[in-house]
Amino acid sequence: MATLYSDTVSSILDTISDLRGETTTNTDAKRIRAISRAEISIAKQIGSKIFYLPDQTITSTGAATYTIATTTHPLRNKGLVEVFVNGTTEDCRYKITEPEAFKEEYNENNSAQLCYVTYNPTTDNWSLTISPNPDTGVTIYYSYYWIPPKRTSTSDSVYCLNMEALARQALAEIYDSEDEDDKAAIERNKAQQLLSTENQTEEAPSQSQNYVMSGNERGIGTY
Repeated sequence: MATLYSDTVSSILDTISDLRGETTTNTDAKRIRAISRAEISIAKQIGSKIFYLPDQTITSTGAATYTIATTTHPLRNKGLVEVFVNGTTEDCRYKITEPEAFKEEYNENNSAQLCYVTYNPTTDNWSLTISPNPDTGVTIYYSYYWIPPKRTSTSDSVYCLNMEALARQALAEIYDSEDEDDKAAIERNKAQQLLSTENQTEEAPSQSQNYVMSGNERGIGTY
């Protein structure tokens, strides 16, 4: 069943066929792939809360490196937001850094609470490296923004802040494959306009909500 931010590939295929004026829905694998590419592309563009997974956990084995995220909810590049070890208070927070900066900071202070992520092609996922090594049995907490995996079936679910934007972005992909550059540009522009409006709502305070201006210590890519 469709929700505000989730629908099926089948439903998006219906919308695409409607936009093209087709009397029946085209469910070719080519169009499913276009929807999948569009969904992933949109998810990479925006740091929407619908793509945010807080407080995921791993039980430490005493090792330094752990596979994080899942094939269902893959970590997006620069998507790791926060890491805690053996508790969620500030003294348990680990600073997220880049591998090169990690080495420099570790050499200056090998007891500093540091971590970084690297892509693991063997598991097709990301690995989290922590220093100092956590004790065996303690809980590692992490929060991250994810991107959708590839969609291959009409029954697969897709996620987006605006389903019309997803359909139009996919339609632009289809027009690209048909060498209809002008039509592709129009649909892509419409999709971006819809997403821009959603982003403005996403980033604005809610009614009666107060915002405090301060350093963003937990945003994507903030280390």
